[in-house]
This record gives sequence, structure tokens and C-alpha cells, in this order.
Amino acid sequence: MRERIKSFLGFCFVMAGVLTCSLPAFCDTNYYGVVKDKKTGESLPMANIVVESDNTNGCSTNMDGVFGNENTCVLKGNKVRVSYVGYKAQTVTLKEGTKNEILLVSDNALDEVVIVGDSFETMCKKQKGKWDPDAKTCKCPKDGEWKKIDEENYKCVPKEKTCPEDASGSYPNCTCNDSGKEYKSRSNTCVARCAEDADWDGSACVCKDAGKEYKRNKCVARCSEDAEWDGSACVCKDAGKEYKKNKCVSKCADDATWDGSACVCDDETKEYKQNKCVPKPVPTTCPDDASGDYPDCTCNEDSKKYSKDSNKCVLKCEAGVSKWDGTTCVCDDPNYEYNGKTCEEKAE
Repeated sequence: MRERIKSFLGFCFVMAGVLTCSLPAFCDTNYYGVVKDKKTGESLPMANIVVESDNTNGCSTNMDGVFGNENTCVLKGNKVRVSYVGYKAQTVTLKEGTKNEILLVSDNALDEVVIVGDSFETMCKKQKGKWDPDAKTCKCPKDGEWKKIDEENYKCVPKEKTCPEDASGSYPNCTCNDSGKEYKSRSNTCVARCAEDADWDGSACVCKDAGKEYKRNKCVARCSEDAEWDGSACVCKDAGKEYKKNKCVSKCADDATWDGSACVCDDETKEYKQNKCVPKPVPTTCPDDASGDYPDCTCNEDSKKYSKDSNKCVLKCEAGVSKWDGTTCVCDDPNYEYNGKTCEEKAE
């Protein structure tokens, strides 16, 4: 049945062409072409083509979507209006002597609608669309799309959103294909979870530099400038300081010095307790390396003398410089002599 209808329509087109071209005035133009669906590229049969300046002069495309001289259809003007059921009509200017390809867009949902007539321009502006007076087109604002209301009117509605190409799921419940990215519904995009100097380990962002930690979407130094990261904690470059509350502070109080293992008070009569120097307890006996009754103590070693202030036996001579010979201190360097306190160079 379909083939019979197609044959019958073909016969009608031929007869119409023969009758029309019997008049020379109608055979002096050469406008032809094809009408197709813009999205699919499929030909549109029985599309209507009417010369804009003379709505009595027109024709329809054949079963292959073809019109013009090749289809024995003669158009007297080059500016025509093309329409098809379910598609938005367009006004186009044909080129003579070449195959014109006219692409129609379905009027169900359009980003950009071809419009003819000042009434549509008014409609476009009322809906805050972007009107192109040359192309007679109106683009829907805010990435919306046009929906046909009736034969002459369109309405701009929000475009149906889908997940971006690098994500799966149904909008707005999208999941990025790359686990190192996270989905942002506001921009409908997948963005990196971490800054460029960090990597996603599956649960958190980890800085490539071990001496840095990830805070507030960026890598920052774990330690202050006067400290270094040893792999587990911040260590102050100055051995006399310790790292507390993100900074290096002195291990000892102001009146004490770090000796490499503990804080020692500068005043020998004091001892370091609970982060401060306090007076030492008053001794009541001589130290272990001395004999006698306190405070009349005598050191057991002849090279040492008793210090009442510290209640200790200390060397009589300066260590590393001089030695006790049994009666006095003798300088290690023969060019020096002991002056009672230290060694000094002999006078010439």
C-alpha cells in the first residue's frame, strides 16, 4: 500500500511539473535542494515550501525530501518559507544553480528558535531572550530551552540537566568516574578533590611533600621556619629549644642553660625544678667524696678543693689547661705559667 501511495504521489509531481513548465515564464529558474532533520540528518518528505513574496507559488518535497527542478517543482523566488509538521518553520534564501540543504529543527525543545515577525521579537524580549535581528533568532536565557506553547508562541523553561560526561548516575546524584574528583552540583562538573601539590589516597588529600600537611584545601608546612619535620614530629633546629604549640620555645627558663641533657641553673646555689631555678636545700653533711663535719669538709682527692657554695669537690686546676702537681697547678703548655686562677703566657 505504501509503495502505491509513493508511486501515485510521484505521478502527481511529474504531471504538475509538466503542466507548470508548459508556460515558459515558470521554467526560467533553477532553485532546488533537499529538506532534512537537523539532528538526525533524515530527509523530510512532504515538507511545504512557499515563496515568501507570493504564497501562491510553492511546492512540497518528494518522498526523499527533494524539491525544485530536479523534482519538477519550479519556484519563482529565492526567499522561501519552509515548514513541516512537528518542526519549526524557517525562512531561507536559496542559491540558484546549486543544491540547497535546509535543516529543520524539532520544535519540541530548542536552544535557539528561528523566528519570523515582530510579534516573536517582542515575545523574545519579554522573556529576556537574546534577539538576533539579522538572523531573526532568539536564544533562551540562562541556558534554558524553548518549548512550544501553540502555533505562534514559545516559552523558555529550564533545560533538563544530566550528569557531565566524566560522571555517572542521574542528575543531581552524579558520581565522578575518577575517584580523585568530586561532583559539584552547582556547576554540574567534576573537580579535583585536592590541590595540585597533593594526591587523593582514597580517603583524604595527602601532600606530596612529607614536610607539609593538607589544611583548608592546600598544603601548608607542618613546622615553623625554625624547625624541621623528622618524619613523626617537628624538631627545633636549636637543640636548646623544643617544639610547642606550633613554635620553638626555650627548654629552660631565662636563668638556666641547656647542657645537652638537662637545664642547669646559672647560679650554682640553685637547682632546676618544675621549669624554674629554685634555691638548693641547705646541706647538713659533706659530699660523698669529702670527709669532715659540714661545713668543714676536706676533699678526699688532693687535686680537688671543697666548694661551700655548691657543697661539692671541684678541681683545683682548670681542666684541660693545667694539672695539680701536689702543691700547685702546672700549665700543660710550658710557655704558660699559672697565676693562681688560670694559665697565662710567660713574660719574656
